[in-house]
Amino acid sequence: MAWKPIGMPGRSLTTVALLLISALPVQSEGVPKRRIALDGQCALGWVYGHRILTDCTVTWLDPHNGETFCFTTRTARERFIRTSGENIERARAHYQSATNATGGD
Repeated sequence: MAWKPIGMPGRSLTTVALLLISALPVQSEGVPKRRIALDGQCALGWVYGHRILTDCTVTWLDPHNGETFCFTTRTARERFIRTSGENIERARAHYQSATNATGGD
């Protein structure tokens, strides 16, 4: 059975789907627009007071506040999630201390 054009004469359903997908906005960083915690630095790093840059390809979405936390590895993410409530508090405290000390954000 042949595909019938839907809404766009002369175009297949696949073509229409590709046109719709290509019209969606995408951030240049490849990360969907969302609230990124700790300036996108590794959340587990901040638990221990270390500033570690990431590219935010490994993330975890906190179901309680909708913030996205970034990690350097999947292992770091899994360790962070085990006690996420406590780790979020520790990471925020170290992050705030460091940004206040440097006069940042």
